[in-house]
Amino acid sequence: MKFIATLDALEKKVTQISLLNEDILLKLDTESIEHEILTTDAYMLEIDFKLRTLRTVRSEKEGRPHIFKCN
Repeated sequence: MKFIATLDALEKKVTQISLLNEDILLKLDTESIEHEILTTDAYMLEIDFKLRTLRTVRSEKEGRPHIFKCN
């Protein structure tokens, strides 16, 4: 049960971070922060891969097939 709660919390945090990133980018000159944008994109991709793995583990524990959810 803790595993599922932790996974749900992580998924919510990823959504919050994505929304904050979008808000920040709207307020900044994106040309001057290109490196930061690329770094953030790489980090978010890594987090997404890990979440997909955890979702698969959760589905296997629950005994149901997993369908990947796109963020």
